[in-house]
Amino acid sequence: MRSMLLPLLLLFLIFACGSNRGGPGPSPVPEPGWTEHDTHLVARELVAEMLSRSWVQNIQAITGHTPVLLLGVLRNESGEQIDLDILAKELSRELLSSGMLRLVAPREEHDLHAASAYSGDQDPVRQRAEDTGADLILQGCLQLIRDQNGTNISKRYELTLQLLRADSGEMVWTGRKIQIKILK
Repeated sequence: MRSMLLPLLLLFLIFACGSNRGGPGPSPVPEPGWTEHDTHLVARELVAEMLSRSWVQNIQAITGHTPVLLLGVLRNESGEQIDLDILAKELSRELLSSGMLRLVAPREEHDLHAASAYSGDQDPVRQRAEDTGADLILQGCLQLIRDQNGTNISKRYELTLQLLRADSGEMVWTGRKIQIKILK
């Protein structure tokens, strides 16, 4: 009887110690691609950089009022399914929270984001800026570069934003943020 009790006790201890009942377990594996956290981080950092430059005062001096910005096309050239509408909303939130400018929304949620493949004489982004009285257009592009060095594989996401004067197309600011993901 005693010889049977010892193996049963050992099996019980092995299974009891090996189970995870909501306690601390292994750390979650980092996401191998662009995440919602990346979206929030990139939007916050790029807007902070953008608003720290002198273009705000320059545009105010030219127009005589708080600058009005139209969020234009954000293109996803990464080859991955990344919802840039979330980035557009986060950029809008950060820009409005600053109190340094006013924001004009596109006519419809996907109106200007789909405009990157427009055909015709009139650029729909410029037309929307003209229709709304926007002074500035913010547009951007998300790209991805994959790299392999031996056994290490990495993804380099690069978001570039450009701020243009709506009347002339003059670029008044450009910014870039890079997020690198290491895959093993």
